[in-house]
Amino acid sequence: MTTTDSAQNNFEPQNLATSTPAFEKPHFVLVVDDDPSILSVAIDALTPAGYRCLTARSAKQALVTLQDPNYIFDLMISDVLMSGMNGIDLMKEAVELLPDLPVIIMSGTSEVETPVQALRAGSADYLIKP
Repeated sequence: MTTTDSAQNNFEPQNLATSTPAFEKPHFVLVVDDDPSILSVAIDALTPAGYRCLTARSAKQALVTLQDPNYIFDLMISDVLMSGMNGIDLMKEAVELLPDLPVIIMSGTSEVETPVQALRAGSADYLIKP
């Protein structure tokens, strides 16, 4: 699990507090990908919009992070192809834990079958990786 400041396990809430006014509920996004460069791109895109990003480099780590009582996640964005559990199976398990959690699946492939499969499985949307 990482924050907007690092790809390591150094969560520092004080660094995140300034991105959301005190009267607004913070919006936490969990980004899951085994490629650190994609995690960095996601953080760079979401943080200026006021989202507080945490990252996981595996589905297993994501499931542990989703169960952390310190966070209420508003969205999970996951790569579809990862070692171990794939993003669609992760989405299914995540939604069992948090039924109202929207999940966006992303992939670096341009196959038509992958987004159709993700959307049929319940993904809120599908993104092509940069």
